[in-house]
Amino acid sequence: MIKLRGFHLGVNRGSVVQRTASSDRKATYIEFLNSSVLAGLVGIVRIGLYSIVLVAVLTKTLGAEQYGLWVQALALVALMLPLLDLGLIYSMTRFVAGHKEPTRKSEEFYSVAWYVLVVGIGAGLALPLIAHWFLPGASDSRFLGITGLLLTTTVWQTLYIGFLRANLSIRVYVTDMLIYMFCEVLAVSLLAIYNHTIYDILAAATIIRGINGLLLAIYVTRSIPFVWPNVSLFVDRIKFSVPLALSELFNVITIYADRFVLTYFMNSWWVGAYSAAYTLGNLPTVFIGLFGLTWPAFMSKQYDSERREVVLELTRRLLKYFRLVAVPSIFLLLALGKIALEWIATSSIASAGYHITPLIAVSGLFLGEYSIVSHIIFLGKRTSWLSFVWFVVAILNLSLNLVLVPLWGLYGAAVSTVAAYLFLDFATAYLARRILDFSYDWHGLLKICGASVLLYSGVRGAFEVF
Repeated sequence: MIKLRGFHLGVNRGSVVQRTASSDRKATYIEFLNSSVLAGLVGIVRIGLYSIVLVAVLTKTLGAEQYGLWVQALALVALMLPLLDLGLIYSMTRFVAGHKEPTRKSEEFYSVAWYVLVVGIGAGLALPLIAHWFLPGASDSRFLGITGLLLTTTVWQTLYIGFLRANLSIRVYVTDMLIYMFCEVLAVSLLAIYNHTIYDILAAATIIRGINGLLLAIYVTRSIPFVWPNVSLFVDRIKFSVPLALSELFNVITIYADRFVLTYFMNSWWVGAYSAAYTLGNLPTVFIGLFGLTWPAFMSKQYDSERREVVLELTRRLLKYFRLVAVPSIFLLLALGKIALEWIATSSIASAGYHITPLIAVSGLFLGEYSIVSHIIFLGKRTSWLSFVWFVVAILNLSLNLVLVPLWGLYGAAVSTVAAYLFLDFATAYLARRILDFSYDWHGLLKICGASVLLYSGVRGAFEVF
């Protein structure tokens, strides 16, 4: 009770503090949602453009084999990126958001930017030279040469996009990404429709990413003051980011191992068919795109402010909402996978790959849960834990692919992905509990599964009737 000049006021201090804390948490949730809605728009548009429109255009104009080359080029860039930036770009989301002074933000950015740019440009230019020396006159030489230039412009662009995310410059980020994605998809689609080669298409993507990177560089360098790189800060960030780079490397190996194994044991046509089915099955993870862009920087800000209860509450809520999207999607793809795949690809691709889409959706459920829970480990700066888990997952996935693909083909690749991501999900949840008091809501998951079974029965029944 509060006492005033001998009188007792009927106000309980604990209840006031509790209501104030509740109001603060509510304001925090609103702030997070406001920043995520715009950023989530980018994720939705990316899925729509790259996973539906571009897949449909490329598979129906280039064919599965040429589309397989497009996938291999993107896979090579994705594989090289964490090796080059050593996780420094992503590490900015952990530290930049916590600084209010522009000079501190500049110090964080320029201390890592010089390394990323030099190594990225050097590696991108070296790849065509290596291809020219070791594969003279071969078609692979031209393919690797253009892919090397694509790698350079991607590194250039990713550095500045990473700073926008870390600085929570959401409006600028959304505007830039929407314009860039529309331009790239439009250019690639037009070239494919007018029967240009895969080399022309890759060159167009390279040019567009280079222009976008240049425009972003102008904006970022004008928005923050220039400071000379801090060597000691760079060394400190390297210690933090190298495990992240290893995690991302093993992540990319896990994602694309099945494509390379399919290429070895089968051919590019099957890679294209598998990639189209994989893209459709992975659509439920679009939910992560709604929040994943702002999630690392925002949660870092809360964690560093000792607001651990907010971190746990947001983690539990996002898991619940993600499951409400992902689990029903598995059963819908089980019922409608072939029809949906025929819509975005050719009938031959749909016949070859529709049966793996529900399995890929199951693996997407496990991967989505990891994406949410792993940030607890990221906030606790235990990045070496994540790199070790991803190392085990990559070895497990690659080993299973080498055994199962020769036996079961596309189905073996999908089963390998499910097994690898199941291990990833449970291992990450176990490690997260060592940092914060976190646990899964199994009862809620069972209820969602039960409702999804009823949904599947209703959809199947409707198709049998009509």
